[in-house]
Amino acid sequence: MADLRTQVKRVMPTEWVHAYRRRRATKRYLRGLAYELYDRQVRLSLEDLETDVAERPKGFHDRLAKDVLARTDAILQGLDRKIEGVSARQGTELRTLREELEATRAEVAALRDEVRALLAARAGG
Repeated sequence: MADLRTQVKRVMPTEWVHAYRRRRATKRYLRGLAYELYDRQVRLSLEDLETDVAERPKGFHDRLAKDVLARTDAILQGLDRKIEGVSARQGTELRTLREELEATRAEVAALRDEVRALLAARAGG
């Protein structure tokens, strides 16, 4: 099929080939536009859907609200657990870092004392 197209392109004038391509592109565009317009007409708008749900019997609405609240509660409990786990891990890490900082400060203080003692010995000696 591709060979046939190339042969036709060679034989026919360039203007005709461009016109044919434009016609095919226009057909494709209009066909897609028609499908889109049809889908818009067929689909219910969000407002219509909300009013339909609101007008249904109370039992449906109550069940829907309870289901949404139950799912939201489950999600919030999961997030609570994750937050507690992260805060516990970070608390442990912070305690460890504080202990390391205190140990490093003690080492620096000991080194300062040694340096002072060496300077005093050198100055006195």
